[in-house]
Amino acid sequence: HEWNKKESSDSKESKFWWILVIILIFSTVLITFLVRGIIQRKREEFHKTLQEITLEQIENLKSEELWRKGLLKEHFVKFSHILRAYLTGRFGISFLDKTTQQSIILLDSLKLDEKVKNNVLELLKKSDLVKFADSRIEEAYINVLFKELASIIIHTTPIPEES
Repeated sequence: HEWNKKESSDSKESKFWWILVIILIFSTVLITFLVRGIIQRKREEFHKTLQEITLEQIENLKSEELWRKGLLKEHFVKFSHILRAYLTGRFGISFLDKTTQQSIILLDSLKLDEKVKNNVLELLKKSDLVKFADSRIEEAYINVLFKELASIIIHTTPIPEES
């Protein structure tokens, strides 16, 4: 005796729904983990200090090595922007839309150490020379400028008070 066992359409439909439920559960779990990861990264970025963010931007610019790719002007546009954005965030006065001459006036109004103030002005002027006067600059000197920029960031960041 041969048994012809045919699956009923109810059984096929039931399997389809179970597969669909499993896929939906798996997708929900996957999306939940992805969203949690994104939120966690955003929280970490939100908790970074201005100093950490700026030093990270300096390292990113350094790693781009634009000057080696013939993009010296672009390098110094970004370099100058990092410095100006930091000063804007640190002192609450916009340096982003100011010329170097206007920045000198703003810096004079701040209570900054003369050496730090002079270093800031030198970096702004050197950036201007490359951006506007088409000057050339050696790679070793670019590295010196990076160190000076990081030094300014470190020396102008207030020391947090312990509670």
